[in-house]
Amino acid sequence: MVQMSVTNGLLYVVTKYAHLYLCDVETATCLCSITLSSHIIFTTAVNTLTGGLMCVNTAGQVVFTSLSYVFN
Repeated sequence: MVQMSVTNGLLYVVTKYAHLYLCDVETATCLCSITLSSHIIFTTAVNTLTGGLMCVNTAGQVVFTSLSYVFN
């Protein structure tokens, strides 16, 4: 499943087996990849308030992801 966050300019690619690939929209460069859950993900949606992602897995768990910015 592919979701796009317009506010952050990011592309969220979530695989069936709960791997998240965070990519830059302009260059399609993969910025990071993580495993969200040990269960299969069957639906995703962009959280418009945080610019993050909400996922639901087959165990009924709702997984939230969001970015935190650190400015020096």
